[in-house]
Amino acid sequence: MFVLSHVEHKRSVRPSVLLNVYLFFSVLFDAVQLRSLVLSEGSSLVSRFFAANIGMKVVLLVLEAWEKRKSSVDAYANLPVESTIGIFNRSFFWWLNATLLQGSRVSLSPEDLQKIDTALEPRAWAKTLQEAWIRHSIPNASRRALVWASIKAFRKPLAAMAFPRICLIGLNFAQPFLISRLLNLLRDPDSIKNHNIGYGLIGAAGAIYLGIAVLNGWYKHQLFRCITSFRGAMIAFIFDRALHLPDGAYNESKAVSLMGTDTDRICVSIERVHEVWAQLLEVLIGVSLLGLQLGWICVLPVAIVLGSTVLSSKVATIVPAKQKIWAAAVQKRIAITTSAIGSMKTIRMTGLTRAVTRILVEQRTRELRLMAGFRWVSLWLNSIANIPTAFCATVTFTAYVVQAHIQGREGLDVTRAFTSMALINLVAVPAGRFLTAFPVLTASLGCFERIQEYMLAPSRLDSRILSQTMENAVELDSVKFATNTDTRTRPANITLSLRRGALTIITGPVGAGKTTLARALLGEIACEAGTICVYTTKVGYCAQTPWLLNLSIRQNICGRRTSGLFDDDWYQTVLQACALDVDMKHLTEGDETMVGSKGTKLSGGQRHRVALARCVFARPEIVVLDDVFSALDSETEQIVTERLLGPWGLLRRLNSTIILISHSVHHFRMADQMVVFGQDGSIKHCGSNVQVADVYAVMERPVSQSISRQVEGDFSGATSQNRNTSEKSREKVSITSGSTGSTSKSSTYRYYANSVGWRKGSIYVLFQAAHIITVSVPQVWLMWWTTAGSGRLAMFLPIYLSFSFLQLFNQGVAIWSILVWIAASTARSLHWVLLRTTIEARQAFFASTDLGEIINRFSQDLTLVEQALPQAVMMTVGMFFMLCGQLALISLGSSYVAATLPCLLIAVYFVQSFYLRTSRQLRILELEAKSPVYSHFMETLDGLTTIRAFGWLEESKAIIFSRIEEAQTPYYLLLCIQRWLNLVLDLIVAALAVIVVAHAVSLRSSTSAGRLGVSLNNVLGTSTILSYLINAWTQLETSLGAVVRIKNFESDIVPEARPDENHVPPQSWPQCGQVDIESVCATYKEGPFALEAITMKIEPGQKIGIGGRTGSGKSSLVSALLRLLDLHTGSIIIDGVDISSVPRSFIRDRIIAVPQEVFLLTGSVRLNLDPDSLQEDEKLIEILKRIDLWRVIESRGGSIVISTQTPFRKGSCRF
Repeated sequence: MFVLSHVEHKRSVRPSVLLNVYLFFSVLFDAVQLRSLVLSEGSSLVSRFFAANIGMKVVLLVLEAWEKRKSSVDAYANLPVESTIGIFNRSFFWWLNATLLQGSRVSLSPEDLQKIDTALEPRAWAKTLQEAWIRHSIPNASRRALVWASIKAFRKPLAAMAFPRICLIGLNFAQPFLISRLLNLLRDPDSIKNHNIGYGLIGAAGAIYLGIAVLNGWYKHQLFRCITSFRGAMIAFIFDRALHLPDGAYNESKAVSLMGTDTDRICVSIERVHEVWAQLLEVLIGVSLLGLQLGWICVLPVAIVLGSTVLSSKVATIVPAKQKIWAAAVQKRIAITTSAIGSMKTIRMTGLTRAVTRILVEQRTRELRLMAGFRWVSLWLNSIANIPTAFCATVTFTAYVVQAHIQGREGLDVTRAFTSMALINLVAVPAGRFLTAFPVLTASLGCFERIQEYMLAPSRLDSRILSQTMENAVELDSVKFATNTDTRTRPANITLSLRRGALTIITGPVGAGKTTLARALLGEIACEAGTICVYTTKVGYCAQTPWLLNLSIRQNICGRRTSGLFDDDWYQTVLQACALDVDMKHLTEGDETMVGSKGTKLSGGQRHRVALARCVFARPEIVVLDDVFSALDSETEQIVTERLLGPWGLLRRLNSTIILISHSVHHFRMADQMVVFGQDGSIKHCGSNVQVADVYAVMERPVSQSISRQVEGDFSGATSQNRNTSEKSREKVSITSGSTGSTSKSSTYRYYANSVGWRKGSIYVLFQAAHIITVSVPQVWLMWWTTAGSGRLAMFLPIYLSFSFLQLFNQGVAIWSILVWIAASTARSLHWVLLRTTIEARQAFFASTDLGEIINRFSQDLTLVEQALPQAVMMTVGMFFMLCGQLALISLGSSYVAATLPCLLIAVYFVQSFYLRTSRQLRILELEAKSPVYSHFMETLDGLTTIRAFGWLEESKAIIFSRIEEAQTPYYLLLCIQRWLNLVLDLIVAALAVIVVAHAVSLRSSTSAGRLGVSLNNVLGTSTILSYLINAWTQLETSLGAVVRIKNFESDIVPEARPDENHVPPQSWPQCGQVDIESVCATYKEGPFALEAITMKIEPGQKIGIGGRTGSGKSSLVSALLRLLDLHTGSIIIDGVDISSVPRSFIRDRIIAVPQEVFLLTGSVRLNLDPDSLQEDEKLIEILKRIDLWRVIESRGGSIVISTQTPFRKGSCRF
C-alpha cells in the first residue's frame, strides 16, 4: 500500500482512486466489526487494537484524499480544479462550492469562471470525430453514417457510464424489498429482535438512498461530460466542413442552424436515448420480480408497454418529416432575418421596411404553423407514453383481484399491494420514459440526417494546376466554367495568358463573366473543360463587396496576431499607399477603431481601402482586384491607383501580377494587357492597351460622351467653393450653395404572463391540477380498498379504473394547452416585439451592435421561448402539483413525519435559492458566450473566398476553437451545478426516507402498514420529483432569461422615431422637389462632425453631383435627407415641409434612393420590383427590358415570378 501511495503521488496529479476506495470501505467494514466486538466483549484489548487500526486508516484516508495542486510542479500547478481533485471531491461536487458561493454574492463574469477539465477540449474531440467520420463516409454511405461515426468517436465516455448506471439499477430495486420487509415488520409483534431488525432497516434505508444519490451523481456527471465534448466537437466539425464547401453553395444560415438548433437538439436527445438500454433492463428485472408477487398477472404491464410501444413506433414515423419541415422553416426565417438586419440601412433607404416586416411576419406565422403540426404529433406520442403509467397498476391489480374473486382466493393484502405497486412503478416509469424517447430519438435522427447531408455535399474543387516553371503567371486553355449563375452567357472556351508582373485589366458589360473568371483564378469555380495553370497559389483578393471582420482596422489589415515579428514600417507604407494614413489621424482611436459588423462604422470607400490594404500587406505574388475602386471618389481613386498600380506603385515594386476588373476608363492607360469580354461571354480583345473607343466597340456598345471625357473640372454651383479635399484628411461635406436656383423577477413573470394571457394560463393550470389529483387519489383509494378487504369489487373497482382514464385525459389537455396553444401564441407575440424593436431602432444601433448578437436573439432566444420555456412551464407547474400530492401522501406514513416536512421544505427552499442565483447567471453567460460563435460562423462564411485566397483557414479554425472553449465553460459549469443540486436533493430525500423508516420502527403506534406503504411508495419518486421540480424551475428561470433579454431589448433600444414627428404631408408630397438645406451639422454618436455647416438650395428638376474623397460625408448627406442621420443643428426643407417633423417611414416611402449596397427581398423578382403590387406585369417587364435584364429572366424561363434565391450575378443584382 505504501509503495502504491508513493508511485501514485509521484506519477498522478490526482489523489489515488484505488487507495481512497480501499481505505474508505475498509474503515466502513471495520467499524461494523468493531461494533460487534464491543457488543460481545466490551472494551477488550482486541476491540482497542481494532479501534486503533481504524483510526490509523482514517488518518491515511484523509492524507490520501488531500489534493496535490499546491505542491505540484509548475507545469501542473495551473491545471483546472476538476483535473486534480480526488474521488470524494468529485462524488460530492465540493469543487463547485467556490463558484456557487461567488455566484450567490456577486455578479459573475466570464473571467470569474474556473477553467473546465482539459479532457473536454473541443480540438481533440473534433479530430476524433473527424477520423471516425472519414471511416464511415464512404460512397453510398447509409443514412445513419454520422450516427455510427459519433458513437464510435465517443464510445469510451459512453461506455464509462454503464457501470454506475447498472449499480443504480440495483439500488433502485432494493427499495421494494425494503418496503416489503418494513410492512411485514409492522405486522409482526413488537420484540427486541424486531427492534434490532428495525434498526438494521434504518441503516439499510440510509445506505440505499445515499448510494442512489452518489451513483446518480456519478452517472449523470459522466453523461453530461460526454454531451459537452460532443457539442464542442460537432460545432467545430460543421465549421471545418463549411470551410471546404464551394462559396455560395449553401446559405450561411444553414451552417448556423446546424451548429445551433440541430446540435442542441442532438445534445438534449443524448441523455434520453442513452437511457434506453437501462430502461429496458429495468423493465425486465421489474417484471421478473413482479411475477414473484402476482404470478402470471405480471405479463399485463409488459403487454401494456408493448402495445404502447407498437402504437408509439407507428406515430413516431411521422416525426422526422414534421421535424425536418419545421427545422427548414426556422432556417429560412433566420436566413431572411440575417440578410435583412445586415442590410438595414439599405432597406430603410429604399423604403422596403414595410415589405421586409411583412415577409418576416409571414415566415414566422408559417414556421409556427409547422411547429404546431410537429407538436400535435408530440402530443399523441406523450399521451401514448403515459399509458403505462396511467394503466399498469390499475389493470394489473384489477386482473389480480378479479382472478382471486373467481378462484375464491384472498385478494390483495397491504404488503402484496404496495410491494407490487413499488415494482409496477419501477416498471411503468422507465417504460414510459422509454416510449417518450422515441420522438426524441426520431427528431435527433432527423438532425443527424441534416448534418450528414451537409457533410456529404460536394467539396470545393480547385481546378488550378500549380506549375512554378511556367513562363506566364496564369494560363487558361480552352476553359469552360462550371457555374450556376444567372446567365446563359457564362464564359466558355476561354484561352488566355497573363504575364508575370504585368497589370491586366479585364472589362466588359455586366453579366459577361468577369467575376466568374476572377473566382476561377482563385480556385473557387471548377472547370468543366480545359485547364487553368498558375505559377503560385499565393493570391491576394479584393471582392466587389469588401469583407471585413468586426475587429479593429489594424486587425483587419494585419490579421489578429499583430504582435511578435510585425513589420510596422511595411504597415505604415501600406496605409500611405491606400490613402488610409490621413483617415487614421482623424479617427479618435486611429487604427484601433472597430469597423463594426460588416464594416458599418466606415464609409463605403473606407471599407474598400481597408480591404485593399489587407491584400497589399500580405505581399501576394498574384493580386485579383474585382472592381475595388468603384466606391472611391475620383481624387482618392487617382491617388490610390497611382500609389499601387502606377509605374512606381507599391504592387509594381513587389513585382506582383495584378488582375484588375474595372469599367473605369481612367485605369486603361496603366494596363500592360487588356482583356475585353463581349456580351456573349467570349473574349473580344486580348492584348496591349487600346483606345477607349476601341474597347467599347468590341464590347458592342456605343461610346458615351460622358464616359470618354475625363472628369477633371470643378463641380459647378453648389460645389465650386468647397474643394478642400487635398487639405483635409477626413473632410466633412461642406457644400455651401450660392444662388443657383433591469429587470425584477416579478416584472419578468408579469411580462411573460401577459404574453400568455390569463384565460389560457388558467385553463392550463386547471387541467394540470386535475391531472395530479387523478394521479394521487388512487393510491389512497387502494389503501382503503386493501384495508377494507379486496372483495368489495362493485364499490371500489369502477372508481379505481376511472381514475386512469381521467388521468390520461387531463394530462393530454394540459400538454395541448401549453405546447400547442400557449407556445404558439407567446412565440408569435415575442417575435413581433423583437422584430418591431429591431426595425424601429436607430441606425447607430446597427453600427455599434454585432450582427451575431442580434441574430442570436432571433435564433437562440426565440428557440428558448418556443421550445424550452413552455416545456419548463409545463414541468414546473406539473412537478409542483405532483410534489404537493406526494408530500401529502408521505405524511400519511406517520403523524410525526408531517411535522418534519416543513423543515425539509425550508432546507429545499434555501438550497434552490442558493443554487438559482448562480444558475441564472451561468445561463445568461452561456447565451452571451454563444454569440461570438455565431458571429464568427457568419463572418467566415460571408468571406470564405477571401479567407481561402489568403490561406487563413487554420487561423479561422483556431479562432472558432477558442470561441467554442469560451462558450463551453459556462455551458459545462451550468450542467455541473445541476448535478450538485441533484445530489443535494437526493441527500435530502435520503434523510426523509430515513426519517419515515425511523418513525415507523420506533413509533409503531403512529402508523399502519397501509399508511406506511403509501408513504414509502411516494418516497421512491420524491427524489426524482423534487429534482425535476427544481431543475424545471431552474430551466424556467434560465429560459425566462430569454424573455428578460427581449423585455430589456424592447425597453433599452431607443427607437429612431420621435414623438414630435407627427406631421403627415399630403399624399402628393413632394410634388416639386425643391430642397433647402440650411446650416446642417450632424455627427455619428461621438466624434467630429460628419456634416458641418452645409447650406445649399436645390431647385426642382436640377441634377446635383456631390463630390469629395471617401469618408468626407457624401453618404452622410444622403442619410440626413432620408432621416437615417439626425441633425445636430440646421434644417432640411423639402417643398416647404421641414422633414424633422415628418415620420421617417413616410419620407423614405416618398424619396427614391438607390444605395451603394445591394439588397434583394427573399421572394420573386416581381416582389423586388413592386413590393406593394401596384403595377401590372407588362409595365414591370418593360422596365426589365429597358435596363437590359429581361434577357437574364428569359434564360430562367421568362417569368418575373422566378425566385431571387437562385444565384444572380452581382451586376444583375445591382440592376
